[in-house]
Amino acid sequence: MIDKIKSLETLSRQLEPNPALRSEWNRQVQAYADQFIDRLPDAKGYENMDRVSDWTRNCPIGEEGRDMEELLQILDREVDNVGLNPASGAHLGYIPGGGVFPTALGDYLAAVSNRYAGIYFANPGAVQLENQLIRWMCDMVGYPAESLGNLSSGGSIANLVAITTARDHLGIKPRLVESAVIYLTVQVHHCVHKALRIAGLADAVIRNVPLDHHFRMDAAALRSQVEQDKAAGLRPFLVVASAGTTDTGAMDPLDAIADVAEEHGLWFHVDAAYGGFFILLDELKPLFFRNFEIRQRGHRSAQGSVSFLRTGGGVDQKRAGSIRISLLQGKLHAGRAGHGRRAQSGRPIARADQAFPGPSHVDGAPVVWVGAFPGLPGGKEAIGLIFL
Repeated sequence: MIDKIKSLETLSRQLEPNPALRSEWNRQVQAYADQFIDRLPDAKGYENMDRVSDWTRNCPIGEEGRDMEELLQILDREVDNVGLNPASGAHLGYIPGGGVFPTALGDYLAAVSNRYAGIYFANPGAVQLENQLIRWMCDMVGYPAESLGNLSSGGSIANLVAITTARDHLGIKPRLVESAVIYLTVQVHHCVHKALRIAGLADAVIRNVPLDHHFRMDAAALRSQVEQDKAAGLRPFLVVASAGTTDTGAMDPLDAIADVAEEHGLWFHVDAAYGGFFILLDELKPLFFRNFEIRQRGHRSAQGSVSFLRTGGGVDQKRAGSIRISLLQGKLHAGRAGHGRRAQSGRPIARADQAFPGPSHVDGAPVVWVGAFPGLPGGKEAIGLIFL
């Protein structure tokens, strides 16, 4: 058995390059990254898909490795010069967006150290770092101190967390699903429909609220539909609006929708993956709504959530340097993590305590890293550059 363990140790050490090889890999990868960035001013927004070769369709993944130079050549030929290039100045769409180099560095360091941020005792510093990021975002939208949030692997999961929270907070049990009513528009992102199915709400009544001539939800039509559904004995419980739709960038009239939601006790979820961070600009705050500052009217308080997506780093556009977050006001879809060692009560809440644990390493590092980088524009200035 000891000999077997030693032989396996020899094999596993191949995954740990020596300092000289590690330095050479870093040099080659950095040179590739620099070349990619330096070519961007003249890069096309789209390269013909016909350039994809049969190699990627029949990618030979086997026992034999390839050297770094060959792998980078394959990446350049088969991936980075084919199809859509969102980092190019010729790409005019916001989704998907290009990368931000400092966030890639932050994500690289987080991946190298791979410090687990799912539960507090495993790495208090990583959890506190993420919690500070979430607290900043809660403050940004005016949520109260008791509000919580969660970093997720993408905007789709952020919406799923928020919708599941709404379901649990308002007590939509399986026997009640068929009489529950959800309000959205045909402009809502398709991940919302997927989240509804995953959350067990596929059999709920789905109302596509009419749009106005700016492709925004018609708040008056929403109010009328809610009143009709209540009169028919149904149970309206959730309205999903968009702070910037994927197709047109339209902002639903969030404040007017919030009035309807509050009046009828609906959970109000805002998918702000597209335009949520424009709330940082004073001149654009009126496009949002006073419900971002949770309103109190008599004995009732608003209940709702908002999900954000900010793409950043340039290594893995789905994760690198990004915030995908659900900010929640109301009961959190929660439960203390059951695996690992339990810490004392009163410890800070971590990712695994409240929703899907998400990536194992600290996901807030890329954003905090770029926020602290010397010589870069601050948050509001950077968002303003995007708006202009």
